[in-house]
Amino acid sequence: MVIRKYVDSDFDGVFKILKESFPEVGLEDYPLEISSLQLDNSHVQYVAICDDQVVGYTLVRKSFDPIIRRVNYWIDYVCVDSSYRNRGVASGIFGQIEKDAKNDGVLYLQLTSSRFREDARKLYLKLGFSIRESDIFRKVI
Repeated sequence: MVIRKYVDSDFDGVFKILKESFPEVGLEDYPLEISSLQLDNSHVQYVAICDDQVVGYTLVRKSFDPIIRRVNYWIDYVCVDSSYRNRGVASGIFGQIEKDAKNDGVLYLQLTSSRFREDARKLYLKLGFSIRESDIFRKVI
């Protein structure tokens, strides 16, 4: 398994995994001519490659906290192809994220996970994350 940063040629594999992992988002409604996920420097995307195909994907947003004057990582879209789950793919991606975070002087990693995603929550606890007592508020505009 190879963990590396996303490149445009990964798009089809990433899009497939995102649709499978997050059906509630409705990605099939987005136009297929979207062929790039390239973002600005405040984002880092990781892919896991096995058998010459993309089998895992994660998006990391770098967030600067002006009060403590440190960068923190917010992790989104942790997903692994269903046929590659329980093979250490997500753990490998998180290992690379932690390595990069230490190099960036990051204070903490943070993510959210829906209560119904029990396997994901178990993984995060296994990787050393703790559950915070807070609620997320959202207003759709």
